Amino acid sequence: MTTRSTRSPGRITTAAMQPLLTAVRSSGADTGALLRGMGVDPSAFHEGRSRWLSALLTDRLWQTATALQPDLPLRIAASVEPSTFGLLTYLLASHDNTRAALVGLTRYYSLLSEATTYRLDIGARGACMTLDLHGPRPPSVESFAVAVSLCFVRRQALGPLVVKEVRLTQERPPGDLAGSHATFLGAPVQFGCSTTAYVFDRQALTVPLRRADPGLLVLLEEHAASLLAAPSACDLAARVRDQLAARGVDCSARSEDVAADLGMSDRTLRRLLRAEGTTFRAELDAVLAAAASELLARGGGTEDVAAALGFADAAAFRRAFRRWFGTSPGTHAAAVRGVTPRRR
Repeated sequence: MTTRSTRSPGRITTAAMQPLLTAVRSSGADTGALLRGMGVDPSAFHEGRSRWLSALLTDRLWQTATALQPDLPLRIAASVEPSTFGLLTYLLASHDNTRAALVGLTRYYSLLSEATTYRLDIGARGACMTLDLHGPRPPSVESFAVAVSLCFVRRQALGPLVVKEVRLTQERPPGDLAGSHATFLGAPVQFGCSTTAYVFDRQALTVPLRRADPGLLVLLEEHAASLLAAPSACDLAARVRDQLAARGVDCSARSEDVAADLGMSDRTLRRLLRAEGTTFRAELDAVLAAAASELLARGGGTEDVAAALGFADAAAFRRAFRRWFGTSPGTHAAAVRGVTPRRR
């Protein structure tokens, strides 16, 4: 079995992850220990210090957090207010109506995340917001990406926002979670679709927003445009992940080899990664975890996946996998596929 050489799904700001960390913290979990276990410096999440993290890392955080609370992405999304994500949510809430807010979402979501792209298509009878979640992403992330935008606009609307249908690529979840999707999203939900999207009629686009403020909107859009136009200095981690993928994902990859590929010394690579709030080990783990999850989802056995990723044996792979995801490869694969694992 061989792995596909794919590019990283992108980056997400620590500010975008604050609501999730708050929810995890409120449940009594030690978020600092959780982050350190993933190779992330907890100081990266201090208020006022928003940094970019690999979506491979933040996806693992979502998976860990939702292992015991499957509807957590929906509950967090349903509680988002204009202050939740700062500039982006204040900006969207300041628009005149739902259509303007949704267009703003497609333009400015990259302030928070480069790992998901929104596209609004308006036809004669209705409108469709399509989401492109870059790379293979866990169901919890897809659910949140749909719910956070739809629930936010609905909460800001001064009238009913009727949604005809929500389409998710994930398989129908077990138990009551499918019903929770319909409840939180306020619309019929179709699972196993080819694309991620939600659909409503044209009248929904004209609903005014309760916090519309044209003057504030001008100022916020100017600020957002200046931020998006500024060059990003925090892109080394993404280059490291891309280089690891280009080499062929392997647990034995060495930082000095990747540093040489990137035209710098190993010491410089490690120093610059620390400045971005990460480490070579964390980035390698993120790439390995994503590759392992994808291969298992595609039906690979534990022994085959372990060999494909360069582990000495299946036992070593299982230990690493439990460190990444907090569960076994078999349990994780069953959850991703939406089936109940067989008991041995």
